[in-house]
Amino acid sequence: MRVDVWVDVACPWCYIGKRRLERAIEALAPEPVEVVWRSYQLAPDAPRFGEPGAGGLAEEYLARKFGVGLAGAREMNARVSALAAAEGLEYRLDRSRHTNTFDAHRLIQAAREAGAADGLVEVFFRAQFTDGARLDDPAVLSELAEDAGMDRDVALRVLGGDEYADAVHADIREAAVRGAQGVPFFVIENGLGITGAQPAELLAQRMRAVADADRGSAAAA
Repeated sequence: MRVDVWVDVACPWCYIGKRRLERAIEALAPEPVEVVWRSYQLAPDAPRFGEPGAGGLAEEYLARKFGVGLAGAREMNARVSALAAAEGLEYRLDRSRHTNTFDAHRLIQAAREAGAADGLVEVFFRAQFTDGARLDDPAVLSELAEDAGMDRDVALRVLGGDEYADAVHADIREAAVRGAQGVPFFVIENGLGITGAQPAELLAQRMRAVADADRGSAAAA
């Protein structure tokens, strides 16, 4: 079974969604599940590294975006942090930075080819939501890629050019065609999309239904 998951590494709900998907996959064992990480940007117009305004605190960006002030943004972050804690995640959203994630997504695309995307996505999420790392800084990205098992020279080569930019754009276009309104966005065996960090039980139920339908079709053939 294949599950495509559109995420943005700047989306706190996506890390929660990853953990819930992992629990759903455990519930389906021994059913084999291939997870394919796909690219999405919630803020494609965010300043790039080195541009004015890049790398500010994410809570300040939320306050401006939603017009809720810093207190309101911190309340929002407290709510999502509590949900993350229930999944075993330690969020420190007071450290999180608002960055343009395009280059991070290009690295994930490269890692997909090397079979290392899951590890890189995990490292990026932890860096963003726990460590407060700058996910637009090439030096930081290459170090994190190495931590995830990628060759650092390969990561630096990718970051130094425009490799995988077309793949990132293609993922974003496909998400729009499929009707994604946000992320995480799950597609099981190329079926209908499921939006949001849904409970593990619901994801497992949907995945089990698809697996049972596939087995029924195979038996009837």
